[in-house]
Amino acid sequence: MKLCYIIIFTFLSINVFSQTNSSIESNQDIDKFEIRSNVFKLISELNISFSDNNIQSTTDQLEKLKTISAYSTKVKSASLLIEDYFNNYILNSNLDQLIEFQDEDYYIDIYIDENENLLIEEISMLVTNINSTNTIYLQILGEIDLEKIVALATELNVPGANFLKKIN
Repeated sequence: MKLCYIIIFTFLSINVFSQTNSSIESNQDIDKFEIRSNVFKLISELNISFSDNNIQSTTDQLEKLKTISAYSTKVKSASLLIEDYFNNYILNSNLDQLIEFQDEDYYIDIYIDENENLLIEEISMLVTNINSTNTIYLQILGEIDLEKIVALATELNVPGANFLKKIN
């Protein structure tokens, strides 16, 4: 019986730890950009006005977000690490591909997770430059309105936000 518990615990540990992004977070060649829910809540409570009046209408979107994370690099080995992490994450998730396209020198692959009410709860996007090693992995978690998140991500200068505009 103890052996059964050990096997189950080991299996669960592998699944939990294989989902972590510590390998990309600990790499010095990878830049990290992250905003967490407490910042979104603070911004919405302070009624900060954005430079664009259309973006001001996105403040209700702030309270519905959990995190915006972006990882970027221009180093080949780190780029391969980000791509590998993204591909493994997609394979082990319930995300569905929303769109895949090429825009000039960039290849963009976007996946989403929708709940039973067809509300988007996650966007995961990988942007790779075909002619160089520039790579961006963007993940947004929370209740997401595509139009509002594109405007908000652009205003906050989130890496890769300009590619999100292409899906609207």
